[in-house]
Amino acid sequence: MVVSAKRKEWEKEKTVVISIRLQRSTDADILSFLDGKAKQTIIKAALREYMNKHPEKREYRYGMRLRGFSPGAQPGDSIRREDDPTGKYWDIVVYARQLSEAEIADYELDDLN
Repeated sequence: MVVSAKRKEWEKEKTVVISIRLQRSTDADILSFLDGKAKQTIIKAALREYMNKHPEKREYRYGMRLRGFSPGAQPGDSIRREDDPTGKYWDIVVYARQLSEAEIADYELDDLN
């Protein structure tokens, strides 16, 4: 198969960008996935820089011991409410931040983290 000169020139000029979705994998896992096709030091430096700029999003879960989810029954900045599959709690409330010890005690929550 003959490839035209114009096509060859286009291929030389273009850069291929690969997007990999990371699930907070270790550098070693990613390097083994790439099978050594890039310099390890460059990849490690890029991964560290990315992870420093994009911290892992955490969710904090708390069990509601004495009452269910309702206005004023838990701190107001929750992300969502979940059902408790074990039946031990009325509800499980999820936050993007860790609650203080005072909030946990005041609202009678159990830290499930």
